[in-house]
Amino acid sequence: MTIFSNCDLEKELDLALPNYEKQLAIECYLKVGQPFLAIIYKSVDLFAEQGLPIIDGASMKITHQGEVYTLSKGIYSNPTNTKVYNIGTSFICSESYEEDFLILVRDGNGWIESATTQILKPILIDTLETVLTPDSPYKA
Repeated sequence: MTIFSNCDLEKELDLALPNYEKQLAIECYLKVGQPFLAIIYKSVDLFAEQGLPIIDGASMKITHQGEVYTLSKGIYSNPTNTKVYNIGTSFICSESYEEDFLILVRDGNGWIESATTQILKPILIDTLETVLTPDSPYKA
């Protein structure tokens, strides 16, 4: 039996981290048959107080097939999950897997972020099969 006593296994490090610049952070959910929902906030420093600073004066538009959908500030929730969103619309996301969605977000200070995305086609699975190998610890 080996006993370690008075081992100095701790060492303090001083890390010189660069100054952190907050960035606009956007979580946007495009799900077929559900309304457009998003969360817009500023990112925070690793050592900052917990919580996400919400952006005042933010606006968001989603363009799809020539239609522009303006999302409104408010409190939105989705009954299928526990997330709460701070911007959304009642427009329902269409089943369009070949067309782009253009997302444009502006904050109250003129900062603009944009992204283009598509909704992935569902993968249809018709069969699931479990195959046990001879050395498997599980028995059929």
